[in-house]
Amino acid sequence: MKGKVLIVVGLFIGLSYSYPISLDKIKFDPLKEIPNIPEELKAEKDNDVFLLQLNGPIIREWKNILKEKGVKIYAYIPEFAYLVKIEPQKIEEIKNLDFVRWIGDYHPYYKIHPECEKIKEVQKTGILTKDYGFKEIYDPLYINLPDLKS
Repeated sequence: MKGKVLIVVGLFIGLSYSYPISLDKIKFDPLKEIPNIPEELKAEKDNDVFLLQLNGPIIREWKNILKEKGVKIYAYIPEFAYLVKIEPQKIEEIKNLDFVRWIGDYHPYYKIHPECEKIKEVQKTGILTKDYGFKEIYDPLYINLPDLKS
């Protein structure tokens, strides 16, 4: 009987769980595969908004630790992930917390609605960056449609 119990326990210990992050546009398990993001839709180097995934549902103790370390939680994202603001120099410290599963940039690519993928012709436009530089981006709100006749 002891041998059978040990085998069952061994099976449970050997299981690996997948916790995909589910955004409107994409679903991925960051420990298995990171999405391929177009260069022009990646986060800036000085980005301070991240996806933070925990090892399970957040508990008050974890939330307090994150708050003490300067992490501001904006929103929950399934599974066990949060949209957070963190000073870039604190990323390594946060990454090393035992309850943190993964942390990565929150790319502008993630914000584009899936319906926009169907648009074939998109105009490029520009935006001013934090340091008053200029960055060319795709403008999904401007669509080249044929003139409609009444």
